[in-house]
Amino acid sequence: MKELLKDFVNAKVIIWTMDKIYFGIFDGVEVCSYDKKISTLDGILELRAFDGVKELYYWKEGSRVYEFKGDEINSTTKMLGKVIKCENGWSKVDDGRGGKFYLPLDKKDGEIIIEKYDIIGYHKETHQAYIKGYAIKEIK
Repeated sequence: MKELLKDFVNAKVIIWTMDKIYFGIFDGVEVCSYDKKISTLDGILELRAFDGVKELYYWKEGSRVYEFKGDEINSTTKMLGKVIKCENGWSKVDDGRGGKFYLPLDKKDGEIIIEKYDIIGYHKETHQAYIKGYAIKEIK
């Protein structure tokens, strides 16, 4: 993991496993979530690390780095739930359906916004544009 994330020190990270999703920050050695440190890729299905300039997307079969160029379509998504408290740089979020989780944000209340860019592709035959993927730029 250290080698994979070497260009993403202090970046926010989202990790998907079979039964959990972790939000954290890469400290240069491991991903630190609110209550767990993750230092290997064992059991990880997907991972996204992002620092506002670029995003690393990792999945079991490979990875790619996307550097934001400015020609992407900017979109925002409101995350379900609200911040209910904040301590030591971690915001506790209640999703309103019984789930609670921590985000590496120093935010005391309000909505959580995911800023992402939709990556546009073009069909050669029809010349139609389509969204072929996305890259997360920030969670705020």
